Amino acid sequence: MCSGDKYAKLRLTVENTFNEARGCYGYRRIHSEIRKSGVVVSEKVIRRIMKEEHLNVPFAKKKRYCSYVGEVSPAVENIINCFDGLVVSWTIRLGVRTYSWTIYTAKNMSAPPL
Repeated sequence: MCSGDKYAKLRLTVENTFNEARGCYGYRRIHSEIRKSGVVVSEKVIRRIMKEEHLNVPFAKKKRYCSYVGEVSPAVENIINCFDGLVVSWTIRLGVRTYSWTIYTAKNMSAPPL
């Protein structure tokens, strides 16, 4: 506190109000509380007093958007060439009808006639 300060009493009031609110009130709410008690003073004075007395309300900084997901995995090798000569077939029965498929891989590209 400064000696000969014309806001010495107001400084104590601002600090007490700030501490009663457990450091959650900003200058607007403190100004409102002081105004309710009958003291007429501007918000700029309250802001200046809070700055000089280091009465800051802690707040979490907003996190900026970042689209980074992670490291890029290496390219997948050609899966079709990994299974040379593989023949896969399956059958599905839907009601009375039966459907069947056969897949031939790279070495076996010539499929037998149906």
